Amino acid sequence: MKKSDPLFPEKIVLAKKDRFIETVNAGLEDICKLYKVVLLYNLSMHFKKKLFNGDKEKAFEKELHELHQKTIKSVKCEHGSGPMLYVDGPGIGRAHKIDHSVYTIDGIPINLKILLRCKGGQVSEIDDVTKEVHDLCRKHDGFGVPTFTPVYEKHIEAYWHSYADY
Repeated sequence: MKKSDPLFPEKIVLAKKDRFIETVNAGLEDICKLYKVVLLYNLSMHFKKKLFNGDKEKAFEKELHELHQKTIKSVKCEHGSGPMLYVDGPGIGRAHKIDHSVYTIDGIPINLKILLRCKGGQVSEIDDVTKEVHDLCRKHDGFGVPTFTPVYEKHIEAYWHSYADY
């Protein structure tokens, strides 16, 4: 019996039928979880960097952080993260945004946003994740003037339309 080397663990390759796309070694569930992690992290950082946060903002940021940690720990595929690139270059307040990458079966990183764009509007589970985080924002907004929902909508718009493609 051959022992596995702890420094170089054996790589598990998903069956083709279980992959998000044929060459990527990640399933739909992990892709959705990573997308959710990106949304939660970037929204959390938006409120964390503000100088004057009230109790409402602190409670929201805390829940975002806890949900982010829980979600990232549940991702099974190999992944990494890095800063987002912008069409018009880095600006003030932009350095905190991240995006994730997943790996091909050959070990090449693929940016999550580009991977999602390859599928176009075909993935209803991605829409479900977007709605789930939107509902979380609405829950914390309560019945007063919305604070979190408009910020979230700007982040979604920026994620899909303002960032440079690699």
